[in-house]
Amino acid sequence: MTRQLVDQRERLVQAERVAAWRELARRLAHELKNPLFPLRITIDNLRRARALPPARSSTRSSTRA
Repeated sequence: MTRQLVDQRERLVQAERVAAWRELARRLAHELKNPLFPLRITIDNLRRARALPPARSSTRSSTRA
């Protein structure tokens, strides 16, 4: 019976460690992903602007001249 309790305690400690690592990984992934979202939006906007016909960008330069 004592051996069973020791085994159960070891499994519990191991499960708690795994849970702690998973939580740490989840939080780290969240923090890493957060700053990337605004960057992705900016890149998408730049791609859309680049795909616009050149007439739009030349309109601005012709008004300056």
